[in-house]
Amino acid sequence: MSSAVIRQVAVIGEGVCSSRTAAAAERVGRAIATAGAVLFTGGRGGVMEAASRGAAKAGGTVVGVLPGSTAAAPTAGCRSPWSPAWIRRAT
Repeated sequence: MSSAVIRQVAVIGEGVCSSRTAAAAERVGRAIATAGAVLFTGGRGGVMEAASRGAAKAGGTVVGVLPGSTAAAPTAGCRSPWSPAWIRRAT
């Protein structure tokens, strides 16, 4: 059995942001992917979409964690819907 550790980094931010903030988030996403980590975001627009775009362009894995059946940004490669009720029961 492999004991390899898969690094995971979450980026959550504004759903609507300036182009300057989006450019910074895209650089962050690219750096996360280049470091070999999986990027988790809220799966929607703004900062999360920009970080996802940067990671995807760098060949990284992006997971968008969405509330319910909410539509994801196209850059969220893997969409993982969840139910807030399920989260409450799990804690």
